[in-house]
Amino acid sequence: MEHPLKISHIMFAIAAMGIGAAQAQSVEHLSGASASRNNVVLDLKGLCTGAFSVYKDSASTSNLGNIFTAKCSVPFTGTAVSEARFNVSGGSLNAVLASNSPFGTTSLTYIDGATVGCNPIVGSGVLGPVTALFHCPSPLGATVPTKSLGGYLDVEGAIFKANGLIPGTVPDSDFIASSFQQAFGVAVSAKLYAAMQEHQTAKGRLPSLCAPQVAGVYTASMISTPDCQPSLARAAFAAMMANGNNQAKKAGANLFIGGSQTVASDLGGAAIATSLPLNTKFTLHRRVATSGTQAAAQLYFLHRPTGSGAAGGSVTSQGSDTLTTPVNIGATYTVISGSGSSNVITGLNSATDFAAGVLSLENIPAGSDSYRFVKINGQAGADGASQTAESIAGRYDMWFETFKYCPGAVCATVLNALDTGVVTGAGSPGIFRSTESLYTRNGKSTRPIVMKP
Repeated sequence: MEHPLKISHIMFAIAAMGIGAAQAQSVEHLSGASASRNNVVLDLKGLCTGAFSVYKDSASTSNLGNIFTAKCSVPFTGTAVSEARFNVSGGSLNAVLASNSPFGTTSLTYIDGATVGCNPIVGSGVLGPVTALFHCPSPLGATVPTKSLGGYLDVEGAIFKANGLIPGTVPDSDFIASSFQQAFGVAVSAKLYAAMQEHQTAKGRLPSLCAPQVAGVYTASMISTPDCQPSLARAAFAAMMANGNNQAKKAGANLFIGGSQTVASDLGGAAIATSLPLNTKFTLHRRVATSGTQAAAQLYFLHRPTGSGAAGGSVTSQGSDTLTTPVNIGATYTVISGSGSSNVITGLNSATDFAAGVLSLENIPAGSDSYRFVKINGQAGADGASQTAESIAGRYDMWFETFKYCPGAVCATVLNALDTGVVTGAGSPGIFRSTESLYTRNGKSTRPIVMKP
């Protein structure tokens, strides 16, 4: 007969193992898209019926950065998970490449929500509702490199397969449509916004209040409501994105101010406060190839990979597909590749020159943000707090369905919970539930937007 004390020790060990297992199950690690990260955190807040807190590696009060953890004192509604750890470095494709699937080739570090010593900060803008927000300077709180349970992609896996970035053997059944659509737009540095606003007011394309004349000089108000948002030509931005030293890159930022290689502007005798000498440098902030935002931008502006195959028409992107030093073309053009959305935001905010990049529309400028969204071919996507009203109405078309990567077609419970956690209307800036619109791409990013049956 076993000694009672020995039995109690065995039972204690088993109980301890059970506790450990329960704790392990209360945490999920997720990788992938950075475009929807703000909404993910806000939706998790809505799924938390207890105390909610967020830990992140960025000191910004309005920007989550690429590594963050959302924690609830009780399990998120519909799950047994109380801590969701995210690393969205590299973007969408890392939902696959950093996963625990047979196709996962890398591991990422995350932030442990039990970390002490992180600095409390006061959130602003989209992070304003998060009242318990902490900055954990790296490597504080960093976990050992870990594989994820998958995550979000801004476009479906077939796009990355067509671009040659993941094997064709990754099952299509592992890419499962989410309940929402993600809208994107072109954001520009403060200096480019001012110049475009002044130029287009001087040309009579914007109301006079957008850039009133001060001592005869058109001076930007920096008003960012749709009426005063300057417009960027889709073809002009595509030319800046496209590979090769074309006329757009030789013109530099003047291309967006009505100029060319030989004409600084087309205003005649009128003057704008933000003057651009001939051939002023332009900087493009793009994302790496693994990014869903980059994939969406290539789909929309360059027909890549839509124009692949016998019909042709696809155009490759200028710049490095990985994190490298900036690529320069002469003295008038530079392209910089960033790992996450936060890298593009940082680049645009810190730009002292004329710069632009593609961001999801959830990134409403706030706090110290100086960048602004512009219209595309006269149509505003950034329409105020909701950022999606025009997309929902079918008048703005730079949006794509968000997909979940679920290894073995089994999704992380947090991803499934978020499908029901996304709120409608202004509560989810930059994204909208599929049920909110009469328009659809029918599950294919390469399809045109059409009305539902």
